[in-house]
Amino acid sequence: MPLARTLRIFVALIAMPLCAAIANPIAIDSEQRLTTMLAEDVVITVDRDASSVSGRYVFQQQKDVWPEVRDSHVLICVPVLLPKGGAAAYEHRYGTPTVTIGDRAFPTKAGENFYPDILPAQVRLPKGWHFAVYEAKIPLSAVARKFDASIHYVQPNFPGHIAGYVPIHPPEPAGKSKIVFVPANGHALRPAGFLATFRRPVERIEFTPQNQKLVTARFVSR
Repeated sequence: MPLARTLRIFVALIAMPLCAAIANPIAIDSEQRLTTMLAEDVVITVDRDASSVSGRYVFQQQKDVWPEVRDSHVLICVPVLLPKGGAAAYEHRYGTPTVTIGDRAFPTKAGENFYPDILPAQVRLPKGWHFAVYEAKIPLSAVARKFDASIHYVQPNFPGHIAGYVPIHPPEPAGKSKIVFVPANGHALRPAGFLATFRRPVERIEFTPQNQKLVTARFVSR
């Protein structure tokens, strides 16, 4: 692991004893056990008002930082972008994110131990929007040192039918990450932004993620 990234994780550990390593789009930790995301493949299916996010992530658990404390689980945190005060309405309409390891599905609930200190601070979101965090506790018996996790959740769109996604410490090198926006139900997409209004609609927009850089795509009706 590059020295700069190691230092970032170490600082996060000092600042917050839980949720030590941030992933993209999930944070993962096992009671002080550092976990590195090795690869990801994310498909965001964009509809008019909300988008379906489905991702496959490959993780590797590192050596236990505090071996005298017996570990019991891996904590996976799923950040979802929501308008202010929208958590209850979001859960009522869409449910909560799901995490699947092998053939076992694990539910998530609103995070109690995740603090805003290590959420992206430099990402500019539309006014009134914030990160809500949902947690799944995965027993260590359900994961190997290197394991795959599939994450699925619904992400409400920003105003203007714009789907948004924020990479948080994506895998290095960048070629291990892929984020693809595709339209739902035979519709189309455009990049967000005023000048993009005049561009021809497309059926796929792909990004190589950069840390804490918001990526977007606009739904276009046909």
